[in-house]
Amino acid sequence: MKPATTGTTPVTPALAAKRQSNVKPPDDDDAGTATSTPETNPSKRPVLLLSLATISAILLIVVIVSRSQLGARDTTIDQAKNRSEQQETHTTGLQTQLTDAATATALLQKKLDETKAASTADKAELDKTKTAMADLQILLDKSRGAATDFQTQMAEAKVATLKHQGEVEVALADAAGLQTQLVKAKADAARLEAQLTESRARAADLQTRLALAETEVSALKKLTVKK
Repeated sequence: MKPATTGTTPVTPALAAKRQSNVKPPDDDDAGTATSTPETNPSKRPVLLLSLATISAILLIVVIVSRSQLGARDTTIDQAKNRSEQQETHTTGLQTQLTDAATATALLQKKLDETKAASTADKAELDKTKTAMADLQILLDKSRGAATDFQTQMAEAKVATLKHQGEVEVALADAAGLQTQLVKAKADAARLEAQLTESRARAADLQTRLALAETEVSALKKLTVKK
């Protein structure tokens, strides 16, 4: 705000004092006139001084108010700048969080895809193992049947040796051959039994891995939905 003005020249305390000093006292030639005319200057001086003091006080108040308003304006500007900087910092932080979330989501999606692929491969291997187990079970059943047949034939051969003493050597030879075949059949059956046990263990392991993979897929799906 500008100081108050009178006419076109601002009224200041210094200007008012100068004007007061420029007032000339009455000359001696005017003494006669002064005796006949009442004195007006001494009575107007207190009024003038009071007016100047009032104007000076008003100007001082105006200056103080102006400075207060300027200070308030500067404070408001600083607060606005601080809020703008805080908002910009907050926006940058949110953008960073959004980028991190997108990266984490992409990694989770990649891991989910890899887990699904591993689960599919485990399922295919499990199916192959089950098929092999079925084939081994068939071979084991055949081997057991052959062993039973050999056992029966050996028993019959022993009975035959008792009935035919003359054919003892031949029967013994047949029995020995049957015994060899029986041992071989038992060995084949044991081997097939071991293979079947191994296949069952492998199938159980694959089943466990498949369940674990399905659990991971479910957990990753939940994480993806939350993101």
